[in-house]
Amino acid sequence: MGMRFFSECRASDNKLGAGDPDPSLFSVKNVLHIGDFTLAVINYPGCTTYGGDKIAVYTGWISKESLSAMKFLDPHFIESGLSPIARFPGNDHGLNAAKLFCRAASGL
Repeated sequence: MGMRFFSECRASDNKLGAGDPDPSLFSVKNVLHIGDFTLAVINYPGCTTYGGDKIAVYTGWISKESLSAMKFLDPHFIESGLSPIARFPGNDHGLNAAKLFCRAASGL
């Protein structure tokens, strides 16, 4: 019996498990623009890890206001809509790793 490292998750299925982030219930805590990327710290109140915080990196510059105005912001990698290109743990280590990623990927 093998272990599944990746599972298919669709927020549109409306089948959130206990502790899963609800993509329609979030608050954008902070946004940084580094090189060609937007690094966002987003809180999903129903999520149980890292106090609900997720760190996501998006291609291009997106304002905090634009992210906050979205009705749906899925922290998972999805094929349609705004999808992060990278995700990191919602703690100081994750934030530092995300900053390093943005700098390296931008050639800074």
